[in-house]
Amino acid sequence: MALLSMTRLQLKSISLLPKFIIQNERVVKQLRMSDGFLNGKTMIDFNLAAWTTTLWQNEEAMRAFYTSGAHRNIMPTLSNYSNEAVVCHISFDGDGLPDWHFVHEKLSTIGKFSTVLTQPTQNHLNKKIVMPKVTFLTRPIKPSK
Repeated sequence: MALLSMTRLQLKSISLLPKFIIQNERVVKQLRMSDGFLNGKTMIDFNLAAWTTTLWQNEEAMRAFYTSGAHRNIMPTLSNYSNEAVVCHISFDGDGLPDWHFVHEKLSTIGKFSTVLTQPTQNHLNKKIVMPKVTFLTRPIKPSK
């Protein structure tokens, strides 16, 4: 059985979007080359929330990705960029990815909300995630290997 990782972070300001996109592209490049990465997708909604869903062969492969390279380098700056951040990992059967409604439901019900944010929103403090109505920069991510 594979491991499905779901994340969401909301940017503090639209002025951070260009820098975030540049940093995110470095992480996506690392992701595509990671051993054990099977499938993924990302989107940004008009609330400036970035959503990701990635499918992994196992937890070890996922952990090797997020504890190294571009991902590891950007994580200490999370509170500089975002005022909401939540993550969830579940066992997942199949090689396709769930829709964003599924991701929203899992993040809302079993997601782990960040405790390191310096300026969390009221929604973050109340563990409330807004389901996006309009999105942009939605794309699939496939392994490069």
